[in-house]
Amino acid sequence: MKNKNYSTRSIWTVQIFIGTLVLVLLCLHLLAQDNSIPASKEPLLASAAGFSAFNHPDIIKYPDEELILSQRHQPTSSRIERLEQLARNDHIALLKWSLENYQKNIRDYTTSFSKQERINGKLKPIQEMSVCFKEQPFSLLMEWEKNAGVIDKLLYVEGSYDNQMIVHPTGIFSWVKSVKRQPDCKKARESNLRTCDQFGFARNLKNLLRIYDRAQKKNDLRTNFLGINEVLGRRCITIERILPPRKNYPDARMVINLDVENLLPIDLTSYDWQGNLISRYTYGDLKVNTGLTDNNFLPQTNQL
Repeated sequence: MKNKNYSTRSIWTVQIFIGTLVLVLLCLHLLAQDNSIPASKEPLLASAAGFSAFNHPDIIKYPDEELILSQRHQPTSSRIERLEQLARNDHIALLKWSLENYQKNIRDYTTSFSKQERINGKLKPIQEMSVCFKEQPFSLLMEWEKNAGVIDKLLYVEGSYDNQMIVHPTGIFSWVKSVKRQPDCKKARESNLRTCDQFGFARNLKNLLRIYDRAQKKNDLRTNFLGINEVLGRRCITIERILPPRKNYPDARMVINLDVENLLPIDLTSYDWQGNLISRYTYGDLKVNTGLTDNNFLPQTNQL
């Protein structure tokens, strides 16, 4: 009788243990479902939560970039302090940071570009154009919206179309669909300070750095920090470069507005030694990494 009771108790003990174990496993499973994060999203959320615009300037994650971009619209105070420090003390380091950031993080952009230039002593009207640009390969599409000169549309893809620009002429030749011209042809040089193959943030920054380096080596360089200002609807670090009247310097004074969010020079104005405006270039409504492809820079796509 005792053996029978002992056997019955043993069976109950095993059943209770198994039932408890099943219940615990079920609870753990339900808890894991409630708190789970899809594996594909977890790294993105983790990086966004710990994102520092100064420690990781303008990091962009693809394809889920919106969360990171929202962080970039609010630069950290440490980043702004670092920008201000360089703006006060080391413009060359600041512009190198801008160039490195661009080369690392930005593949293409669209912008409402405007320019005004003094050519052969005469200040030309402000021109406005919509621009699409892609770095690889170097691809530029410009469509004039105000004060077009001898052309009102330009397509240039470095290494393609015999390395020539394809343009649509204005005036009496506007009936012609398109013509090919060398980027540095006589007409282009007569009507522009900079040719189309010199366009873009990377080449502009490299040119700025060449002039800064040259002036610094000759002890000619003077720089100033002009504050943090709102320019073209963006928060900008404003810096000033001053050069003496030497033949190999392009201007006496240049004011550069560097967009805090993208670390890009979106407004550049230069003056001669008499205080006259030489040029002003602005990049309004700037949108980076829009997904432009080679198809956006085909003649047939752009009616050229």
